[in-house]
Amino acid sequence: MVMKGKGAKKIFTVLLSSSMLLSVTPQAFANPVGALSQTVSYKAQAAAVTIKTIDAGNGTIAVGLSALPTKAPKLEDFKFTRQINGKSASALKATDMVWDAKTKTAFFTFKAISATSAKQTVIVNAEYQGSKLSAKPFTIAAKGADVDKLEISANAADSILILDSKTDAELTLTAVAKDEDGNVVTGKRVKWETADKAIASVDRSGVVTAVAEGSTTITASYGDVKATFKVTVKADAPGVSSVSATNGSITAVFNTAPKAEPKLKDFTLTREINGKKATTLRATGFTWNKESKTAVFTFKEIAATKEKQEVVIGVTYEKEQVFADAFTIAKKDAQVKEIELINLSADAELAVNSSDDAELKLSAVAKDEEGNQIAGKKVTWKSDDSKVVTVDKDGSVKAVGAGKAKITATIDKVSANIEVTVVAAKPEISLSASTLSESSANDGSVAGTQVVTLVNGKFASDISAADVTVSNLPAGLGVSVARISDTQLGISFTGRAVKHEAANSVSGLSVTVAKGKVEGAKENLTAGSFGIVFADAVVVPVPTAATIAATPGTLTEAGANDGSLTSGVITVTATNGTFAADIAKSDVTVTGLPSGMDYTVTYVDATHITVTLTGQATDHENADDTNVSVTVAQAKVTGATANVSTGNVAIDFNDAAAAATIAATPGT
Repeated sequence: MVMKGKGAKKIFTVLLSSSMLLSVTPQAFANPVGALSQTVSYKAQAAAVTIKTIDAGNGTIAVGLSALPTKAPKLEDFKFTRQINGKSASALKATDMVWDAKTKTAFFTFKAISATSAKQTVIVNAEYQGSKLSAKPFTIAAKGADVDKLEISANAADSILILDSKTDAELTLTAVAKDEDGNVVTGKRVKWETADKAIASVDRSGVVTAVAEGSTTITASYGDVKATFKVTVKADAPGVSSVSATNGSITAVFNTAPKAEPKLKDFTLTREINGKKATTLRATGFTWNKESKTAVFTFKEIAATKEKQEVVIGVTYEKEQVFADAFTIAKKDAQVKEIELINLSADAELAVNSSDDAELKLSAVAKDEEGNQIAGKKVTWKSDDSKVVTVDKDGSVKAVGAGKAKITATIDKVSANIEVTVVAAKPEISLSASTLSESSANDGSVAGTQVVTLVNGKFASDISAADVTVSNLPAGLGVSVARISDTQLGISFTGRAVKHEAANSVSGLSVTVAKGKVEGAKENLTAGSFGIVFADAVVVPVPTAATIAATPGTLTEAGANDGSLTSGVITVTATNGTFAADIAKSDVTVTGLPSGMDYTVTYVDATHITVTLTGQATDHENADDTNVSVTVAQAKVTGATANVSTGNVAIDFNDAAAAATIAATPGT
């Protein structure tokens, strides 16, 4: 497994007693960062790179460097020796190496040293570019020692696996048995198991392979002694996996294509010359190739000086910086020895009249006898067949007709060429709408038609919905296809999306037409992307029906005790509605009105009328107290859904006062 550009990594070790099961704990090196896999290339350093740390066990070595070297270290760059029991050092052959650029750590494996009849104290020594360092000694137990605990180590600096990654989908674990004194017990075969095969598998050699996103525990056991190691599997986030650069151009290759097409503003470019502080580099051109997942930048050449210049280019995307291999610019007046032609496009095949494959860009790099790049040289470009391709002074090649042609670049009488193939115009399709919307019914159906237009071909007369695929179509929707003409199709959407709130809007839909239904097509044709926008349901509030209320709550009989009222005025107020200005007595009914009394109605304003009780009640003793209510016809109250009535208004009558009498005494 090649570890590239993960966050700061660790070697993980677990100690286990014979009676306890412990979870894995990190033991050495930098702090872990839970970043997804991104390749981080090495960059040039002004100072010498030395060995900073070394940690060794029986079969594993981890070497930490002081800085990132100019080029990624290789296995042959390191030399190892071993000293056993203080004797002279002998060569130790490493069998595998994994390099982690972010932690500047190289991980090695070697054949474990066998046990003997006596303990062996071992010191491992490492050498890299003249720098030497020795690891702390470890002791191998004598033959026949009992296993008291296990240690698990990994050939990587963390326990994160990246699903479907070419480099980070596997991890090799090593289980080291130890006796009660901590000495290494050799020759013991451990058993490996995974807690969840659906997340990660492990083979008998301790190789862990990512299967699906999630976390699981890997267990190593020897008899009753066990040790565990937690593994996390993540999906690979889109990002730059590698960068290459010359003096004037940069190529950044992505691991997976981002959902949204990258733009120049999404990147930050830097240059570092001779180990000095990096400065921002301004791009003069940018192209994105979706098929090859490649971003290509051009920039103004860095001018030559009296001395050589070692240059490191950095590309930052989504806060992850990736460096290209260092290149060297020759000093002024260097002689051109060779030319390197670089195709900045996906390939050297073009198609006539293609919307995205009719041109390619070439770059010519002059080099001296040491392979250093020479700046400031004029390039002359030439096509040997202008009926096939043309080339301009900047190295831009355009397809003219089918065939093959050579493009030659010449600098100071030194030439190099590349062959370009041009094929006949390929059929291509495009879409009329970038966005379609949910219908006004807000029921999940989609309004509008997506028109597919074809160039350099003709649709079959019997093309149907079975020949057209719309990717990422929301559940519940289907498609209906109508052939409008030889070069146009109309796609309408049938059914209703199961989920169609605004949050369920989708983008990145594409249309694919089967190659068998397009004249001249050698492969299925795809166009996109477009989106479908759903809308949240519009909630229309139900209007509250108009109501009326009456004040005061009680009317009292006048002091004359003659059945009339002190004040017979009832004020009626409308809520959530208004009274008609022409309201009259005929529109108002007073229920419970005592015999002998009548009423009048007066419009006060839009929300108030008065009902005045007049006359004298025929029966008006206290026992004749009653309640009245006012009802107004629906037609005279806007907002009313029926005739509206007030609550009760009490009428309080009083008994008549007793007549006064006098008596005289004595009687005679």
